[in-house]
Amino acid sequence: MKHKLGMLVMILGLILSGLIATQALAAQAVVEEKVIEKPKTIETVSLEEKYVKTADNFIILFDSSGSMGEPYKDTGMKQVEVARQILKERNQLLPDLDWNAGLYTYTPFKTYLDMQPYFKVQANAAIDKLPSATAGAYKEKATQDPTPLGEAFQKLDKILSGLSGRTVVFLFSDGRYTLRKYFEVEPVPEAQKIANKYDVCFYIFSSAKTPEAKKTLDDIAAVNQCSRVVPFDAVYQRPEYVTDALYVVKSYEVVTTETVMETEVVGQVVGFKVDDIRFDSSEADIREEYHSELDAVGRFMNDNSETYAVLAGYADNTYTREYNLELSRKRAESVRDYLVENANIDVSRLVLGWYGKDNPVADNDTAEGRAKNRRVEISVKKP
Repeated sequence: MKHKLGMLVMILGLILSGLIATQALAAQAVVEEKVIEKPKTIETVSLEEKYVKTADNFIILFDSSGSMGEPYKDTGMKQVEVARQILKERNQLLPDLDWNAGLYTYTPFKTYLDMQPYFKVQANAAIDKLPSATAGAYKEKATQDPTPLGEAFQKLDKILSGLSGRTVVFLFSDGRYTLRKYFEVEPVPEAQKIANKYDVCFYIFSSAKTPEAKKTLDDIAAVNQCSRVVPFDAVYQRPEYVTDALYVVKSYEVVTTETVMETEVVGQVVGFKVDDIRFDSSEADIREEYHSELDAVGRFMNDNSETYAVLAGYADNTYTREYNLELSRKRAESVRDYLVENANIDVSRLVLGWYGKDNPVADNDTAEGRAKNRRVEISVKKP
């Protein structure tokens, strides 16, 4: 009897253990991993750029006299070679905007690209043909080679007479010039005659070393409000000193909506956006409300030491062209001075341009529109 009872207990135990094992196995979930991609609708704000011409023609007057054979800093090149490099690099940056262009030397006066519709390839070929100053003998040649700068302005008269619209003359010069015996042609009076007769702006790329030479170039730039002197070093570092003379860039925000799969996007800082700095009518003083904007620009530039800022001054159409050019220049200078004095930004990192009533962002027929046009645009860039 005990033997039968033991067998029964053992059999029941086996049955119960089997049931428990079966129930445990039946309750076990089978998990299959599955990746689910969720679509995401995003808005993308992009900037579309439009080029706006600020000149219709440009002329390059290139100095190939002996003084341009001087070694330029630690580049291993002569200054004339650096000047040609500047022209080639800036030529590659220019968009096709239907300019007329010409390239000439004035030491002596010789045509390398006669005035014609601008094409990048032809301009590049003409730049390649420009002469080089004699290496190692620049001190002697600087005293021997004539630099008839005054006569160069006389030659310009004939060229400009066949053009319409506004012309920018890029002049490479060290400010020294030669007066031929019995035939004195002073450059400043001749430049003034040209400015009185034509719609022309002189952009003088200066390598002047002496006070007298610097004064000569400053006096040439003073013939009208759109002309200016830019140190050769600044032209070498900042392409805007050439490109901004010929066109400005208008940016428009474009919002597009698209559905994408959500991914991580790593951003890279390429610049800094700031609202226009606006001015009261006929004023160049910065309103207090814009101090925080400019302080933010200064902080960003100090935190990103490789950046530089382009400051473009504008006016409305209330007064004369010369008055508006002067006023827009003073506005750009006010912003420059604020950043120098309050943010300790080195002046070499600030590129100035001034355009008067050109390139309006609003209708000048209304007070509200004119208020928007009295502005300085700030663009912070990386080289």
